[in-house]
Amino acid sequence: QAQAQAQAQAQAQAQAQTQTQAQVDPSRQRSSGGGGSNGASPVDKSSSGSAPRRGSGGDGDFGGRGGTPTFRNVYGSDHVSSIPLSGKLDNVAVAYGAHGDAPDVMEIKSYRRNLLNDRKQAVVEVEASTVSRMDCQLRRNVYHKSAPLPVTAGCDFVGVVVQMQEVDTYTGAPYMGAHVRVGDRVCAVGLSLGGNARYAVCDVETLVKVPSDLDPIKVACLLRTYVAAYQCLHRVGDRPIERGDRVLVTGGSGCFGQAVIQLAKASGASEIFATTEGPSGRRVVEKLGATPLRRDPSKWLPLLEGSMNIAVDSTGVDAYSSTFRSLNDGGKLVVVGNLGSGGIFGDLFGTTGASERG
Repeated sequence: QAQAQAQAQAQAQAQAQTQTQAQVDPSRQRSSGGGGSNGASPVDKSSSGSAPRRGSGGDGDFGGRGGTPTFRNVYGSDHVSSIPLSGKLDNVAVAYGAHGDAPDVMEIKSYRRNLLNDRKQAVVEVEASTVSRMDCQLRRNVYHKSAPLPVTAGCDFVGVVVQMQEVDTYTGAPYMGAHVRVGDRVCAVGLSLGGNARYAVCDVETLVKVPSDLDPIKVACLLRTYVAAYQCLHRVGDRPIERGDRVLVTGGSGCFGQAVIQLAKASGASEIFATTEGPSGRRVVEKLGATPLRRDPSKWLPLLEGSMNIAVDSTGVDAYSSTFRSLNDGGKLVVVGNLGSGGIFGDLFGTTGASERG
């Protein structure tokens, strides 16, 4: 009897220790498959790096600090192969309820919330997500668009669809036009999609299928730069790149510039010129198959003026004057970055647009 009592006491101590660890470690707060009183309460992590503290919010709410908005995003939880269409499940997310510097406003939130029963949305288990310049600008409220507070960070992510309505709940017929299914690896790029979380809920139409044999981390890092570079070359300005085109890229050794060089080369460009600076930048540009140029337009414009089919300018050294002058008749200038004024330019994961010469 004494041995049985000792074993029972040891089990109780181990259980109490596990519960304590789950409170301070959001990654251990896993759903048991449904709602109930055993679910994790919201947990706040202070910006100073101290141990997380319990939030004052209710079920699915984030208790704000100093009058900041209550966090009310909808996410899912643990999955094996598919999540039921309803239920109360756990999530962990990086979020902020006010604008400012990251240490001052960003917190790790662990909470339990009902899933939306909406056929237009899907629950995605996030495998990889990024912290992009758009994320940082949104958080500081200096981006040219705004997202309503509070915000779960993460404008790009890659993951696996774990819950969505694939058939009509009344007729049993499959939804027409659904391009993804439960189990598909997908990616999404957009304004404040909530990718910095364990699970994300987003509109099905925003999801793009990703081959299952690709590394999700690499895909997440490629999404924004390469999709934007592709659109600059192929879609913006109704003048897609053609085989034999001559292409000029400013900032060629940067992430976006490298993407433009690689995609231009893959599209059959005959010559690619890229501005950069320093020995390391020149080596990067040359390795990708482009001719390096100095950043100063006076060094290269006399050689290229009136000869480029496409110019992609992400630096705006002289308000895009030199890149525009580099174009031949009918050439296309694509401007990528933060413009001071609107006008002819449209939007492309930032402030981007195109102008045609001739």
